[in-house]
Amino acid sequence: MKATIKLNEMIKTADNFQYAINIAYDFSDAKKIENYIATNDAIRIIEDVLLSTKVNSSDRARLFIGAFGKGKSHLALILIALVYKKDIKAFKTLLEKIKEINPELHDYLTLYIKSQDRLLPVVVEGNKSSLQQSLLSALKTALEREGITDIMPNTFFSVAIETIDMWKKSYKATYKEFTELISTTPNEFIKKLNNYEQKVLVEFEKIYPQLTAGSSFSPILNGDVVSLYSDVIEEIQKHGFNGIFLVYDEFSKYLEGHVNSTDTSDIKVLQDLAEKANRSGSSQLHLLMITHKNIINYVDELPKVKVDAWKA
Repeated sequence: MKATIKLNEMIKTADNFQYAINIAYDFSDAKKIENYIATNDAIRIIEDVLLSTKVNSSDRARLFIGAFGKGKSHLALILIALVYKKDIKAFKTLLEKIKEINPELHDYLTLYIKSQDRLLPVVVEGNKSSLQQSLLSALKTALEREGITDIMPNTFFSVAIETIDMWKKSYKATYKEFTELISTTPNEFIKKLNNYEQKVLVEFEKIYPQLTAGSSFSPILNGDVVSLYSDVIEEIQKHGFNGIFLVYDEFSKYLEGHVNSTDTSDIKVLQDLAEKANRSGSSQLHLLMITHKNIINYVDELPKVKVDAWKA
């Protein structure tokens, strides 16, 4: 009589297995990388992304589209790990699979992992009302993770905080009037400025003339998000990074929540980021956005001017 072998005795679930991937939390999880099983399509995408790390590449802006459960986030996690972790042991299973299908890619990938080339992962998450706020917050978090926050350029938000701090220390009467004019407590107000909340900055700009004899709040700095990213990329090259790998996971949630209220400035930021990425040369900027549907499916009922902007 033949012995019966149960399926659960042959196949086991990986320790700490979770159905969903959270890129922001999981990209340092070695198990998530070691246990990844690449499909042929995934290997083609890995090849496309890795080849775009060459200095002369002009193809660094991407949109992943796929239904729930297709493994988009897990693949994005692997891409981040490949350009960031530089630990060849973590990619043993992946490299073996790639060697079977594409030996040339295997060799190129092995050389890349062993090289000094490296990109800083910036992962945009959450569902903030402003795209620019999300991009700034993600950049700040990435720099904090690496311990290089001193290179974060000044923004209107940080200058506003510095101004409030100056009033508190040196201009008591002005600070007292400021606390009476704002809609919340000073601590909460500063906290929201630290989180790049646009509404609070607008509130600060409105009350600023009342506190400064009619002056307008116009700090002399570059407040353009794309230019801020460019400035940071120049600085992080001194810290061993070739550039930034910017990932907006669940970009579909942003579209679903804000597509009706999104103004053309946010759309312009995306367009400028994509163009900057494709022209970034040796100061590399890679842009990867992940959605469940084509962007046009989210915006097809908007006014024509916005649909045309999204198409662009």
